[in-house]
Amino acid sequence: MSFDCYLRDVGRDGPLSREEEIRLARRCRAGDRAARNRLVRSNLKFVIAIAKEYAGPHVNLCELVSGGNLGLLAAVERFDPDRGARLVTYAKAYIRKGVQEALIWGTDHRAGRGLFVSLQDPLAKRDRTMSDIVADRAQPLPGSGLLQGELLGALEDCMAELPGREAEIIRLYFGLSGCSPVTLGAIGARIGVSSERVRQLRDRGIARLRAGARRRGLEGAEACRPGSRPAPVSTPPHRVVSK
Repeated sequence: MSFDCYLRDVGRDGPLSREEEIRLARRCRAGDRAARNRLVRSNLKFVIAIAKEYAGPHVNLCELVSGGNLGLLAAVERFDPDRGARLVTYAKAYIRKGVQEALIWGTDHRAGRGLFVSLQDPLAKRDRTMSDIVADRAQPLPGSGLLQGELLGALEDCMAELPGREAEIIRLYFGLSGCSPVTLGAIGARIGVSSERVRQLRDRGIARLRAGARRRGLEGAEACRPGSRPAPVSTPPHRVVSK
């Protein structure tokens, strides 16, 4: 399925009522894959909306949506409908995290986009399916754990290669090094340029990071194998990073 077809078809499953969502979520927690898939499909349009916030001239929207889909799947697997929140609220942070990691590192398109159909598309270079990995909570999810442990050091190495302004923008925008995430507009006001110029510098810096990651053999889903980052408590789709 082409990405354009995916964007057209993604709205075929309409939104769920509160009662339908609770019923499906309880079935999902009991191991019902069909219920889980329905919960995922009903929220795929929300993934696209979040991914579009990060899109730009040099950013692959398909890649961002794929990362967000992986975050959504993680959220659905962890969602407890009896805590009072709607799934779309719970999943927001997981989706945003997946999109942001895809923005920096890239992700596997087939793994994320395949969620739309059946959650059975094979992961690149593996025999296990997404459903198998979700069923195995000990297996790190693709796209998770990219900013901890060994990979945190690799990220710092890549960041050290960036021009100073690009590095500053990426640190501020993604909330790296312990700072809170800052919007494009706020960054522009801080350094004296327009938000569009900040976006351009951010995208250029991300391209350099990816090039550095490729040189180190770190880009993509295989990069996350050293470990996973713990999921956030009471969120929607893991460390929560907001735009």
